[in-house]
Amino acid sequence: MGKKKTNLYAELKDGLEEMVAIEKGEREPVRVHRFFTSADIKALREKAGVSQRAFAALLGVSSRTLQDWEQGRRTPTGPAMNLLRLYEAMPEATAKVLADQMALAS
Repeated sequence: MGKKKTNLYAELKDGLEEMVAIEKGEREPVRVHRFFTSADIKALREKAGVSQRAFAALLGVSSRTLQDWEQGRRTPTGPAMNLLRLYEAMPEATAKVLADQMALAS
């Protein structure tokens, strides 16, 4: 009772029209999501100058997971993606906070 009825067709149509306008350069996207490729992740690690094992420990993932990301077998999602975004934007501060947290957990 009192629920607004959704017209899925109209929403889909509007979304597709918006997508076409963005592709044509007639409109800017409302949001832009940054996804990391395997090369991006490897470049972040190499810029940090650390091994896969050390970078994986810093991020709180297994070495195997990091290897899979770097070799394109898997893609980071959710919190891991956000952590990579944060590390990319502020590597020193992120590394310090994560290292401090690892020390506290030990």
